[in-house]
Amino acid sequence: MWRYSGMTRPSMRRSEPDGCVLDSRLPGSGIIANSVHSIWRPTAYHYNIALDAVGRDHKSAIDELILLHRDMRAHSIREDTITFNTLLNGCRRLGAWAYFREVEAQMRKRDRWGITRMDVTSWATLIQGYRECKDWEAVDRCVAEATSSCREWYKSQSEDGAERGIKPSTELWSAIVSIYAVRDMVPQAIASRRIMQRFDLSMNAYTFAPIFAALHRMRRSLVRQKKDAWQVIELALDEYEAMRKSNVTPNATILTNLALTIGLNNTFADTSCAQDGQDERVLSRLRDVDSTVARELEAMLSRSHDPHTYAVLLNLGGRSGAVDDVRAVWLSLINEMKFSRTVAKQPLLNSLTFSAYMNALISCKRYNEATTAFYAHVTPMSTSSTQLGRPGIDTPILIGADQSVYNASLQAFARADRHRMCVHILRRMVNSGIQPSALSVRYSMLPPDSGAQKDKSARYTRRWSLPLMIARNMWSVIIESRQREWARNPSGLTGHLFGEQLPVIVNDVAAQLIRTAAYARNAEFGEQIFDALNKEAAFFGMTSQ
Repeated sequence: MWRYSGMTRPSMRRSEPDGCVLDSRLPGSGIIANSVHSIWRPTAYHYNIALDAVGRDHKSAIDELILLHRDMRAHSIREDTITFNTLLNGCRRLGAWAYFREVEAQMRKRDRWGITRMDVTSWATLIQGYRECKDWEAVDRCVAEATSSCREWYKSQSEDGAERGIKPSTELWSAIVSIYAVRDMVPQAIASRRIMQRFDLSMNAYTFAPIFAALHRMRRSLVRQKKDAWQVIELALDEYEAMRKSNVTPNATILTNLALTIGLNNTFADTSCAQDGQDERVLSRLRDVDSTVARELEAMLSRSHDPHTYAVLLNLGGRSGAVDDVRAVWLSLINEMKFSRTVAKQPLLNSLTFSAYMNALISCKRYNEATTAFYAHVTPMSTSSTQLGRPGIDTPILIGADQSVYNASLQAFARADRHRMCVHILRRMVNSGIQPSALSVRYSMLPPDSGAQKDKSARYTRRWSLPLMIARNMWSVIIESRQREWARNPSGLTGHLFGEQLPVIVNDVAAQLIRTAAYARNAEFGEQIFDALNKEAAFFGMTSQ
């Protein structure tokens, strides 16, 4: 057996490398020196594991990663490609972009000298890292170099078979496609996807999903500008056919963006622009794909007991303005909870699906229907939490509503001209330990949507504001929650050090409440709001203007 002294120091006793001192009093003292050397001398493999563990721990600091890297060099252990890739990933996860660039410079230098070689993982990590820090110039440089290196490899295989460049992979080129798609560079994204076909790379749903999302954004932008969107529709149809030929099964995200691009049930398709044979051909393809997408969306519910699928379909119905589809999807979810014997991995009625249902009804301007759903499915404070999922229950109850549910309910009640209920919802949020955000306050102060209500007698002007009594009650809930946060700042530290907090009392919120005080000629209420705005700015280390 051996004792480890922690470091190598001169000693009068017989010692071994790395501070392993032989202890003759313990059994096993006859181990040969070579075994001790193999046990205690670390290698690049050991440091790679330690670097990866530090980089994956979100509680770690970048100083720990740097010190471990320096300790590796102090032991004269040479980094390999995995070491540099692990360092890049650790810096990316910890947001240490300065050291990220330093590691990249070291890796490029050793690649030029032929010591270590940058592989496909290195390029993919560099592209992903610069994408996260939004250094698009560096992203374009890395994409160009990776593309050139992949083409060099492909060319070398067809000529002499020598290994030059890097071998392309699905992960790298899917990342390149995503880089172009997220920047709405649709032609470049489609061209990169076609290069994958030339390289004989297998494609998956993660390859096509960013392309359809970019096509949906382009279609929406053209519609807003009142421009022809048929070219975008034709591109979406081409990509759908390419996906089918590649034997890729579309997921819910792909089907949603495809349906919104081509127009589910041709809701947004302008068929009056079909003037020649080419447009007639596009219309024929559009009808075929439209029916296929509708069937796959319906079949997805039967083969997948997943709340994310229901949330995607509810969002799709809300964006399309198809309130009947929203109701049908929600009824399917409720019926599956009541009668299906299949045990879902996650509860179907959760904050994700319910907030999606509420937001879909709000998008369709069915505010009263959304408020009815809130009363029906959100658990009253006196209801037992054991009712969720119990067989035979008429109305499933949502347990543990999060902020997304409360924000959607605040928006629905405010647009339905029921601001008094918004005060109760804000109070319930605070009592449940959920701090209202600035978005929550904005939703609670939205003006009523008089055009969507059945009561035509209520007329609102652009100068509508909250009644003073409701505004004061709402303000009491907001200031109570903020005072609790201010009390957590005894040492004078700024508020952004307490996690991922954001200001709640912001300029537009304060301005609307001050306007309410001005209409009611209540100067005291206006001064309270202005003082709270200054305290909030001081809490976050900002200056109120």
